[in-house]
Amino acid sequence: MKLKIKNIGPFKDTTLNIGNITVIAGVNDTGKSYLSRLVFAMMKIATSDIESQVVKNFLSFIESTFKQIESSIDTFIETNFSNKDKETPLFKEINTIYEQLNISNKMFLQKWVENFDNKQEKFNDFWISLLKDCNKLLKKNDELISITLQKIDSNTNKDAYKIKTIKYVINTINKDIEEILIFFTNDKKDIISHLISNILSENFHGETLKNKNYSNEDSQLKLSLDNKKKLSIIIKANNEFELENAFNYLENIIENPVLDATYISDTDQILDLMMEEKRIQKTSEYMLETERLKLSINNIFKFKKCNYLDDFKSKISDDDETERYSNLKAVLVKEKISKELYNYFAFENKINLENGSLTKKGVTVKFSNSSRGLKIIEAFKTMISNGFFKEGNLVIIDEPEAYIHPEWQYLFARLLLDIARIVNFKLVVSTHSPYIIETITSLSNRDFKDLTFKYNFINKDKNFNSCIIEENSLDHINEALSYPYRELDKYEFKWDIKK
Repeated sequence: MKLKIKNIGPFKDTTLNIGNITVIAGVNDTGKSYLSRLVFAMMKIATSDIESQVVKNFLSFIESTFKQIESSIDTFIETNFSNKDKETPLFKEINTIYEQLNISNKMFLQKWVENFDNKQEKFNDFWISLLKDCNKLLKKNDELISITLQKIDSNTNKDAYKIKTIKYVINTINKDIEEILIFFTNDKKDIISHLISNILSENFHGETLKNKNYSNEDSQLKLSLDNKKKLSIIIKANNEFELENAFNYLENIIENPVLDATYISDTDQILDLMMEEKRIQKTSEYMLETERLKLSINNIFKFKKCNYLDDFKSKISDDDETERYSNLKAVLVKEKISKELYNYFAFENKINLENGSLTKKGVTVKFSNSSRGLKIIEAFKTMISNGFFKEGNLVIIDEPEAYIHPEWQYLFARLLLDIARIVNFKLVVSTHSPYIIETITSLSNRDFKDLTFKYNFINKDKNFNSCIIEENSLDHINEALSYPYRELDKYEFKWDIKK
């Protein structure tokens, strides 16, 4: 597997080769983290069924809207019509309109779920037809609700506030749909390219990916997968995205040995994120329906599980016991790593995500009072117990050495290699720690000869563009990382001479 990069971020023209274990090394501000997120975003694009997801997002959004319409009218009827009122001609007229509206909405959902399951035409055509049909239906909803309001206003003094509110919601959504239709039909945008640009944009906080020094030239990201499929994205000088050639997402997902990608950064914050997700799970059932429903239809173009942080949060909050222990390899990893850690520390720590505490040798303290290094080790132990590391996945870890003593860096690197071999997933580690690099290299020559190791050093060329140099040995990498020590040696030598 490899990723070719042209005029993207700090890179001019370079290629990253990815093996079973891939090390990305370099000094600060050369683009290690940027490169890691590029790999994650491209793998997410290649392993996600984008077409299905955007339709599911849209139909789910519209279904929530229909439920809100139904709920609003139900509430209005219950609070404004007694049993005696329900015998009046007015109620019967309103109820007939209401039933007609509900039937139309349900038929729309059924029709388009079936249409998508049996989709034959190109996705652009399918999507535009879906939006046009929804636009027409929401106009019909608006007309029926307007008729209902006229009848209420002219015949009674009943409070129709909720119905007026849902009318506003329908008009807001329909206005968004009309704007999207104009965007895609008038400019003849390729929808898949637009969705891809959204995924890349979300992973880089909305910043343009193009190399600022070459903004007038085309940029390109080309991912070559192990199954020989190629995903090639061109970013034009005007920042328009386009696919260089057709890419069959569903076919690729079926044939692709890499099932998913996960990006891990700020390792010392993992336990805090776990606690935060626990709190959200406990409080989400009390959230009001109106808070859950977003009015802006643009949310359907957002792929929460394709953003590196949201993707990670969704995985650490997974609490499915059945899936967790169904994989024998996951059980083996849990037992092996737990034993390794117990032998190393001579005791077993216990964490409580509910109250944010850690029990060590029978003494309980708050996470906030624990060392960052211990938090990182305990976070990864919890992730292992949760079956976080899955077979066939690509796991990218950015600077795992942060806040960890060199001895624990060795332990951490060795445990990662153990998990990667047992579970059989690809591991990409971005680092500037000589201890991490030395540990991985040393173990690769002895205990892990069955895995393919790739060492990549990021450096700046004469024009200050970052470039990736694939290394067969550690000499060049160690030389670059040990530069400060050599400078100190020179300084001490000069100081000794002065004396």
